Amino acid sequence: MTQKNNEETPDFGAATPFAFFLRDEVGNMIAGCNGGVIFGCIDTEQFWVAQNNRNAGLGRNLMNEIHEYGKKIGCSMATVNTMSFQCPRVFMKN
Repeated sequence: MTQKNNEETPDFGAATPFAFFLRDEVGNMIAGCNGGVIFGCIDTEQFWVAQNNRNAGLGRNLMNEIHEYGKKIGCSMATVNTMSFQCPRVFMKN
């Protein structure tokens, strides 16, 4: 699908995937995110922080990296896909 989008819309820039990971001192993944960039929007599709590493600022660091990467490549929008059970105090308002 990405290839077809890129073939049919070359004037709007290429759709590309991205991924960022954080690892502990022995190389275990403790946080990560991935998504795609399309038409000037960076879209975070998956976002995860290991339970024993939550509330340590890793999620904030990842989101900052995503936004900085988006700015660097010329994105003017950012979106995050989430479910109601995922980090409700950050993404959901009561």
